Amino acid sequence: MNSSQKHSASPPRRLTPTTRARLAEVVAELERRRARRAETLADFVPRVTPTAVRPDHLAALVSLFERIDRGERVRACISVPPQHWKTTTVLHGFAWLLERHPSWSLAYSTYQLAQSYSKSREARDIARAAGVPLHEEMQNLGEWRTRGGGGGLFTSIEGPLTGKAARVVVVDDPYKDPADARSEASRQRVRDWVKAVA
Repeated sequence: MNSSQKHSASPPRRLTPTTRARLAEVVAELERRRARRAETLADFVPRVTPTAVRPDHLAALVSLFERIDRGERVRACISVPPQHWKTTTVLHGFAWLLERHPSWSLAYSTYQLAQSYSKSREARDIARAAGVPLHEEMQNLGEWRTRGGGGGLFTSIEGPLTGKAARVVVVDDPYKDPADARSEASRQRVRDWVKAVA
């Protein structure tokens, strides 16, 4: 064996403490991302909103968001009594989907624009708390965006959605009260908007 063969294999490099620390950060971040991908919507709700309880009583609603996440086409009608966290779970569902799919556009509509904007503020706050990166220049209550190009569109029944494609459309409380829901004219107005716009 000649001397050139002896020295052809160089000893392995040692990582500097700074490089080792950075590598550990990268591995920890990858683990956090893997854990978030495995996180269910039911677990997401109390993690992001510590005062909330898991919405196990809304398992059917939670299941719809999980089916949407898997890419299924979902059409559903959910009826839940007031003050059972239906809307709050839907708004957490928006943030959960945007954390996983930041390029998706999600639309929300309710009976009145002021109510829709109130829900927009809640959904945006939940998305921020979840760490969804929001676009700095597009954060109004009618439409806020993620840095990935997705985001939330919020309007009222008979409000604008035309020309704004959405992966998910939620119509939440389309009638302001029981009298409105009993009115044939109101019901027809909602049906027409859903068919023609949403």
